Amino acid sequence: MQIPRDRYLKKLIHGIDNGMIKIVTGIRGCGKSHLVFKLFVEHLRSIGTPDDHIISIALDDERNRGFRDSGMLMDHILSRITDSEKYYVLIDEIPMAVSKAEMRNKDAYLGIYGVLNKLLRYDNVDTYVTGSNSKFISKDVRTEFRGRGDVIEMHPLSFGEYYNHVGGNKASAFDRYCIFGGMPAVLDLESDNKKKKYLSSCFGEVYFKDIADYYSIRRMDILEQLTDALCSSLGTFADFNDLSAAVRYFCGTNCSDKIIGAYLDHLNDFNLFHWQKRSVLKYRGYFEPPVKYYCEDIGLCNARIRFSRRKKSILVENIIFNELVAREYSVNFGVVEPPEDAKNGNHGRETGGIDFVVDAWPLRYYIQLALDATTSDELEQRIRPLLATGDFFPRMIVTDTTMRPFYDDLGIKHAGLYDLLLDDSLLKE
Repeated sequence: MQIPRDRYLKKLIHGIDNGMIKIVTGIRGCGKSHLVFKLFVEHLRSIGTPDDHIISIALDDERNRGFRDSGMLMDHILSRITDSEKYYVLIDEIPMAVSKAEMRNKDAYLGIYGVLNKLLRYDNVDTYVTGSNSKFISKDVRTEFRGRGDVIEMHPLSFGEYYNHVGGNKASAFDRYCIFGGMPAVLDLESDNKKKKYLSSCFGEVYFKDIADYYSIRRMDILEQLTDALCSSLGTFADFNDLSAAVRYFCGTNCSDKIIGAYLDHLNDFNLFHWQKRSVLKYRGYFEPPVKYYCEDIGLCNARIRFSRRKKSILVENIIFNELVAREYSVNFGVVEPPEDAKNGNHGRETGGIDFVVDAWPLRYYIQLALDATTSDELEQRIRPLLATGDFFPRMIVTDTTMRPFYDDLGIKHAGLYDLLLDDSLLKE
């Protein structure tokens, strides 16, 4: 089964021969290998690139274990380059080329850096790499190459991509998406039980092992408990006291805020969770604490809590956040302070919250969810913070409706959930 990933394929095509290393990062299983080794290779063939000028190396394949050594990897690549014509080098999961000794010595110059730096010096070589560890890929590698790394962040299937594949009734498709999420492999599985089994196995058999290997973690029970706590409290403020209490109760040990913060960073580094900062409007300030955590894929999150039932609005909030991030917007949550506090410089009290403050340069959008609003009073309560932002950026209220988008007398745009998720142009109008 081949699912188009045009949002990401266009970025790869746009980056051809731009003199930079194209770096595709994303959670394991989101489709990076399919994108680079299938869809992109098909494009290269369509523009006349011979197969022997496409050098593909999957480092997570045991048959290529020897190439995890940077010297052997470089020798292999150079042995394949036999003329002055253009070559495309595709390397999957480059963090696997980092040895245990290099992992232990955080100040060591990694051999894989040397390989990529050498490839940059060849005018007839265009290099593409993938990896699941966003810290290693987008931070360490991008820093090492000082502007010569073009990072493409990939995500599981959005609802738009999912729906374009499954079709049918939008509401029914969305209900299924709220349960099983957008991991591409799920669509290949026939029964619900197989889908659940696959999603449940991802953390224990893949993600936790990757994190433990890279960071040499010994207390996996703490990592697992923090994961469960985040999955159980989607879209709420992450309180270190509560997380510490959960670890103490279930793991029988005390954890400092520093340790908990480090473990949360590990989950973020491997793209399992993302955080949303708080923006205090009118004061124009951004604050680290408190933050909200959202899971990269709602199906994985559901699997971690054994597919327990919970309010649909919680799932929808996570799904919308993921959609906005996939569109490369900067997304925070907004709070509005009382006018007297803002005037006197006393920041802390809040009169209302805005679910998503979306920065899409040069504009900003305020998006408020009102999926559970069944009366005019409830809808008015959700709208009130939008009227107190102190600026004139576009504002949107999202409701559970199939009506076409419209503007009310206050200049607020009303849109249905499916319009927001399926129409990329809705925030560009």
